[in-house]
Amino acid sequence: MMLIIVLVHSSDIIDSLISYVCNDVGAFEWLVHLRYYLEEENEACLIKQTKGVFNYGFEYLGNRERLIITPLTARCFLSFTTALYLNQGAMLEGCRSSGKQKP
Repeated sequence: MMLIIVLVHSSDIIDSLISYVCNDVGAFEWLVHLRYYLEEENEACLIKQTKGVFNYGFEYLGNRERLIITPLTARCFLSFTTALYLNQGAMLEGCRSSGKQKP
């Protein structure tokens, strides 16, 4: 089920790139999306978004069966990877009905 959600999200990204007529790998419309790369020489998986490059460490993403990728989720990933790249912190905040838990 998660694979179908990721594939639908990927097709939405491709549709948006086509509508922006994005044909440059340096374009912001391309860089803003979370991308995964496999380095064959190091046998490592890299996560890239904007200027940030991180090793994928099989992080816990919560309940994968309930994770839905929305434009808001994509913006949260953008904020978090940018904060991590700048050696800053980030935290989700909001009411419990929106899927975030307060301690």
